[in-house]
Amino acid sequence: MASYRKYIERSDRRCAVVAHRGAWRRAPENSVAALREAAALGVSIVETDVRRSLDGMLIIHHDDSLRRMTGLDRPPEALEAAELTALRLFERAGGAACRPTRETLPSLAALLRAASEAGVYLDLDVKREELIEEVAAAAAAQGAAEIVDVKLSLHSDEAVERAERIRRGTSVEVMAKVHFDDALDETLLRRLDRLRPFMVEATAADLDALARWSGRMAEIGAAVWVNSLDFAMCCDGMGDRDALEAPEAVWGALIEAGVSAIQTDRPEALLCYLAERDGLSPTG
Repeated sequence: MASYRKYIERSDRRCAVVAHRGAWRRAPENSVAALREAAALGVSIVETDVRRSLDGMLIIHHDDSLRRMTGLDRPPEALEAAELTALRLFERAGGAACRPTRETLPSLAALLRAASEAGVYLDLDVKREELIEEVAAAAAAQGAAEIVDVKLSLHSDEAVERAERIRRGTSVEVMAKVHFDDALDETLLRRLDRLRPFMVEATAADLDALARWSGRMAEIGAAVWVNSLDFAMCCDGMGDRDALEAPEAVWGALIEAGVSAIQTDRPEALLCYLAERDGLSPTG
């Protein structure tokens, strides 16, 4: 398995499909099973959420409360690791109408092992920013530095220095979170040029701004990642639900604007669209 950076830098790859919290329509979100289901579909990258238990274990969970996915209305930070990893996850994206499954809430270590075995990369969305260094160090200690990234907003020069320290100290890639406005912000460009991230997670004023900035990102060797989710809109107010009806107007427009990684709640549909677009198999 090539390193995450080498995969993203490949000139012959198609747009990378990022499964938001795994293939959660097939297994509980943020579970080992959801990661494996995503890998079976042919997804390249799985996005997941990291928190820390009361006794210091890094665990996988999105919300501030455990209620939606386990029925327990307590913050994950209030429970010890043994309690958390014994909790059975509700099916799909959880909620009161969903039933519990046999899947339990995983540790970061368990998900890293599963990602390595399945041959997928992990985007680690650390829910408390002060834990980013700890999460990167934990991935490196488990031998997973080359298959993960952490994310950091480049809101200051200090943030650039922090990202450089993380990358230098752990070899974990740092994806820069940025907003592409209508005008090319020279301060942001200077920070990006200094950091030279392998990829940026971008929001944009509109598709024109996205295309303009994507060209500049190509000059510094940074791929552009955009979120196209069921409940979070991407450029021009369009998202996954619109893409199911008009994939060319959403996913196709993003690709034409220079995007080469799309995070989606509909990984199977996006893979099928890319296969049709490129004349390849869904896993090609």
